[in-house]
Amino acid sequence: MNFISSTKLFYSFLFIFIIGSAVNAQIDTLTVDASSLDNKSISMGKSCYLIYTKKGKDLPATDLTFVEMEVFKTNYQNVASYKIIQKWTEKDTLSHTSETILKDSNLSTIYHKIWWRRSNQTSEIDYLSGKYIINGGDDKSKQRAEEGFKASLSDLLFVNWHCDLHLFSLLPFNDKKVFKVKVYDPGFSAPRYEFYEVLGTEVIENNPCWILNYKLPNNMGYQRFWISKSDRIVIKEEDNFRGNYRFKLKVINP
Repeated sequence: MNFISSTKLFYSFLFIFIIGSAVNAQIDTLTVDASSLDNKSISMGKSCYLIYTKKGKDLPATDLTFVEMEVFKTNYQNVASYKIIQKWTEKDTLSHTSETILKDSNLSTIYHKIWWRRSNQTSEIDYLSGKYIINGGDDKSKQRAEEGFKASLSDLLFVNWHCDLHLFSLLPFNDKKVFKVKVYDPGFSAPRYEFYEVLGTEVIENNPCWILNYKLPNNMGYQRFWISKSDRIVIKEEDNFRGNYRFKLKVINP
């Protein structure tokens, strides 16, 4: 074999290797809904988070909110379920409450009730009976919420966005994975698909964590979760919106 033929053969193998490596390096995109979650790994019991904001990453923390949550098994209208309760307190004032009931078998939402102090609005949805009630708030937000509820009836296997700290940790994690997640925050706009990417692993206090990233549209920022590999608990959340930050940190239960 002459030099020219050997060179051609070498570059042919190199081209095949590069193409093969590129294919293997492609990020795997997986479409998921509530039934794709690992319902047996949901974290039970009480948990607490501290939420605060910063106008810059190195600036002082402001707007401190203490969040108390509890997850336990229940039976709702003869359906085996998980109930998730949230209570948010800003300084010494209750600012938000929620009660969510998810079907045990596939983590679909069967009941959801929320109240926000800032809007003085309460929404209550019962998917088993088809009941939807909204009180308070302005007409525009009520219309958007009602339209969102009607749109959600066509497929109830959305991932309840309001329970992201409990549900996103149940995704089927792997390196170089992108999840196309059907999400819906009941009481707000209609269900839709959003993309969450696994950026890799980071160790926080000797605890290896998956890093799950959601990129906001138009490069406005991101929402990022650090999820413990050992117990599927969100250790930290960091949100960036146009240079303003919000953090959620897991704290020891009082």
